Amino acid sequence: MSKIDIWSARAANFSQIGVLALAAFGYFYTVLPVYQKSLLDEEIAKKTLELEKKDKQISEFNKILAERGAELKKLSDDASKAKAEANSAKQNLKTMQGKYSKQYSELRIHLFSQFMSLARQQCSDGKMEKNKITECFNNIANSADLKELNALDMTKLKRSIQIEAPKLMNNYYKIKQQFDTSMQSIKSEIIAIETECQNNRTKKDYEDSIKKITIDYECDMKKSKSDTKKYKLEIDFLFGKEEILSKSLENIANMAVN
Repeated sequence: MSKIDIWSARAANFSQIGVLALAAFGYFYTVLPVYQKSLLDEEIAKKTLELEKKDKQISEFNKILAERGAELKKLSDDASKAKAEANSAKQNLKTMQGKYSKQYSELRIHLFSQFMSLARQQCSDGKMEKNKITECFNNIANSADLKELNALDMTKLKRSIQIEAPKLMNNYYKIKQQFDTSMQSIKSEIIAIETECQNNRTKKDYEDSIKKITIDYECDMKKSKSDTKKYKLEIDFLFGKEEILSKSLENIANMAVN
């Protein structure tokens, strides 16, 4: 074989290697980036749809919380109005001393209303949790604000308290047990989410900047949803306490009046 043939064969071999290198270069710097970009665009579109769905859920939760807030404000306004009415009734008593015997039937209604108003203010803050609701009711009944009640009405009021207070506490323990069970479930859910997030952050996928954003986003959305559930549960529990307290006070007043 001549030297020309030898060098021609070598040149052909080198050209094949060059073509292979060029093909590899084209794949890694042209085909692969385009493919990866296509996958990334698809993933972004999917996450965008998920984000819109989560945003809608959050808006619905916010709407519920806003409605609860409005109801709570109404309860507060009603309590303030009742307090103002009770204070007004107390001031009017000073001008009614000379006609006490004739107007006592009207006065006692104001006094029972005042008892309800004071009980809402003074007995709703931790008294049920400490099982001191009966003591709180009796302290109000014995206060100077209700000193105009005659002995018979005072006896009826205290007897009504003794009957209704245990029912109130029984109802409270029921909603408290439900609240504690639900709250424990949510806390367990939060712990599970945090554990899952921590585990995901230790995976190799988390080293990829794009996947890292996705993992952190999903983690934050799960935490936000659990926090919203927790806040809603606390609001519902607060309203539940207010409701059973108001109902019990109405029963006490009705039994004492009749």
